Amino acid sequence: MSLWIFNLPIPPSANQMHSVGSNKVWRQKKDGTKYLSTSAHVYNSPELRHFYLQCKNFANINYVQIAGIRKQCVDWISKGFVLKTEAWVGFENSRVWTKNGQPQKIDSDNRLKPLQDGLSKMLSIDDCWQYCSSIEKVTVVSKDLESCTVRITPIKPRTMEEIIRLK
Repeated sequence: MSLWIFNLPIPPSANQMHSVGSNKVWRQKKDGTKYLSTSAHVYNSPELRHFYLQCKNFANINYVQIAGIRKQCVDWISKGFVLKTEAWVGFENSRVWTKNGQPQKIDSDNRLKPLQDGLSKMLSIDDCWQYCSSIEKVTVVSKDLESCTVRITPIKPRTMEEIIRLK
């Protein structure tokens, strides 16, 4: 059994997840003298905050569906399963392919972590339960149809020995 979520907002690239800022702060040496220093900090970028807001809005609009998905995921987890997340990010054709048929430099894989975080916030399920994740870019006919589709499936956690036996 799988659970599907259609028309999610497209997550930002991992390259757009964080911004760095700095500010001046007064610090104190061990001898008590004060000095002005610079403090750097990393914070969620405006793009990431906007994506989280879109996820929140999506969850509010689709409350019944999201509540049902959360309930099913919690049930699977309680039975010893973990979650496999597959995602398809639909971009307008010209954003994926050049005019001479070569792939554009638009990475889908660096959108995976923001998507996992967004799903985690929408479903109120820690992303540590997402054991296996993949993401694929696909084409859509127009920019208006750009979105993300996700399938969540329960899987049993595996050991390396089990993976080696697959060969």
